[in-house]
Amino acid sequence: MSYKEEIQEFKKEFASLRNATKEEKEEFDSRFKKYIREKTKEEKKELSHAFFESAKEENERAKSLATFVNIRLKLEKVLNIVSMAYISENYFFKSRSWFNHRLNNSKVNGIPASFNEEELKTLAFALDDIGTKMKDTARLIAS
Repeated sequence: MSYKEEIQEFKKEFASLRNATKEEKEEFDSRFKKYIREKTKEEKKELSHAFFESAKEENERAKSLATFVNIRLKLEKVLNIVSMAYISENYFFKSRSWFNHRLNNSKVNGIPASFNEEELKTLAFALDDIGTKMKDTARLIAS
């Protein structure tokens, strides 16, 4: 098992200790410290590198999730007002499912799908354009 895999196992176990007893947490802590102590200087260096890489990956996942939540919260006000299928088909020239995968951060081929910067600009333009069309139509009706 690689250091990266071992770190993943420790992280899973650590996460499962959320509701553990003090003794269970101390036992985990003791095992982890023993695991580190038994490593040579070179192994500790490799383990440290693997731990750092794992932390970077977790940070990227957290950023991606925060971006998704932020976009979703911003869209919440209009999701039931504006047809996302219309936006998908007329501004992105993509299917409804393509749009929904990104909107819901669904996994596509095992990877969470999300909007890239250019797609977010297109989405912002679409909402602005639709808003303008609605305002223009409202003015026509009112006159």
